[in-house]
Amino acid sequence: MVISHCLQRQSPRKRHKRQRLFRQKNVLRFVIDECTDVAQHLPARTTTLPGGAANMQRVSKGVALALKSRATLYLADPLFNTSGDVAKWEAAATAAFDVIRQASAFGYALDDDYKNLFGATNNQSAEVILCRPEGKDHAL
Repeated sequence: MVISHCLQRQSPRKRHKRQRLFRQKNVLRFVIDECTDVAQHLPARTTTLPGGAANMQRVSKGVALALKSRATLYLADPLFNTSGDVAKWEAAATAAFDVIRQASAFGYALDDDYKNLFGATNNQSAEVILCRPEGKDHAL
């Protein structure tokens, strides 16, 4: 279920009637709309925020557009696009191209050394769009 508004306190019976279960297509559309909206308000690079490289795990405009790209690709997939609507594939291609076209502005690039993706500083690779630090020292 996607909740996109404030819920009012109600009796359980009334609440049950008001809940609307969204189909997967609607969830994907919601993700696409939210990513489109939030991308306008996010910085292009999180490393420009106070703290520099320590902000690699924060969401940036590039992350939002990459998630939008993936969601549009899922929506174009035959699983959800049973009619074979070409416009959905075109929307997916456009969303992917938006990320690719702005890759240098977001700080994304192919790493010169493949080993860098597996070391202690792999979260600092230009190939990483979003990282999730783990452990007590927040290493990947």
